[in-house]
Amino acid sequence: MSMAMPRARSRGVTRLRVTQVVVLVVLLGAWQLLPAIEPLAQQFKFFNRFFVSSPVAVAQRIVELAVGSPVYPSALPLLGITVRDSVIGIVIGVIVGALLGLLLSASQLAASVFRPFIATLSAVPRIAFIPIVVVIAGPTSQSSIVVAALVVFFATFFNAYEGGRTIRPELLDNVYLLGASPATSMWRVRLPFVLAWTVVALPAAAAFGLVGTVVVQVLTGVPGIGQLLITSMQAADATTTIALAIMLAALGLALTGIATLLRRTLLFWWVEGAAS
Repeated sequence: MSMAMPRARSRGVTRLRVTQVVVLVVLLGAWQLLPAIEPLAQQFKFFNRFFVSSPVAVAQRIVELAVGSPVYPSALPLLGITVRDSVIGIVIGVIVGALLGLLLSASQLAASVFRPFIATLSAVPRIAFIPIVVVIAGPTSQSSIVVAALVVFFATFFNAYEGGRTIRPELLDNVYLLGASPATSMWRVRLPFVLAWTVVALPAAAAFGLVGTVVVQVLTGVPGIGQLLITSMQAADATTTIALAIMLAALGLALTGIATLLRRTLLFWWVEGAAS
């Protein structure tokens, strides 16, 4: 019985993976073949090769953007700028969000004063901050970093704050009875809870940071993969646009995967965090 269950689970996983591969092949085949049907291409833009390109052409363009060609220079330097700005913004946003969440969760007075302001700012669409940041920092990578940090900050702060507020009052009372000062209880007792809840938010923070960076690059022309994306869109180059979108999707999956691995590594002792 004990050996049959792992085998059945393994067969189920195998069937799932095979089904996923079949679905992917069918979708790619439809993308490649349906636009070649002239009546469909004339009737629907979605089946027009000019608007949707083809998987073969997109794959070729990705290779050209990766290694460079006489027509399409390598996009890796711009991709590197996007990665750099995103990572810096994510790190700054996570650190500031966790630190402020820790401080406000440890002080009821500070939380009562500042939390409504932070909640109000969090309700403002993030895109509204971009013009203000660009005016202050200029159309440079600094704007991308600041916007990414802002987006990640709001995603991290509320997690960190709630983590600091989840501590049972009895635990804090026992710490104070043992002679701990408020500062000691904050760093020795409250901080681990804040860090745990902050780490849980890392995958979402990574995704939000990348989105913030790319949006700034698209809207302002700041150097990066977003700048190349808006150029291809303006030129109505569907193949390059889709290729760049796929490259950004791969980058997002990579950043999110790294953040998820980091979360599982740091929260190996927390059953719920490791299982999520």
